[in-house]
Amino acid sequence: MAVVSVLSYSIVDDDGNAKSMPLYIPASVAISAIQSFSDTLAPLLDDCIDGVINAVTLMVGLTLPGGLKSSPVAGSNVQEGALWSFDVTASNYNFSIFVPAWAQTFFSGPQVTLEDTEPGLFATQIVSGSGGVTPTDRQGGDLVSVLTAVKRFRK
Repeated sequence: MAVVSVLSYSIVDDDGNAKSMPLYIPASVAISAIQSFSDTLAPLLDDCIDGVINAVTLMVGLTLPGGLKSSPVAGSNVQEGALWSFDVTASNYNFSIFVPAWAQTFFSGPQVTLEDTEPGLFATQIVSGSGGVTPTDRQGGDLVSVLTAVKRFRK
């Protein structure tokens, strides 16, 4: 299976409903070339639709590191996972990340056992980052700390 990047246009209709239009591009293509392609395509697309393009995003395809498990744990379920909520700097809102198929061994009842090494390291990587990359909320606000981490079922 080839690694691809996804260039996605969000189109909003008169009722305010949004739908995305993804395009798949080989991961070897430079981001600057994808930007140039998008700059050319967006006006052409705009001329062909009644809706409005309100966003364009690029999901860059990356290679997976070695050493990851090669098959899922028996009985794992991507609909059952952990919902992590984080405090956000200078915001009245928190930010949540749903992690599908969270390991059952890291739940104590409905709570994620934050004292376990693996969940603690996961939380630290999300809040503190590494290599000059630190995740934020959708508006670019810094994630300060974990507020809760609980079991949730999502379709």
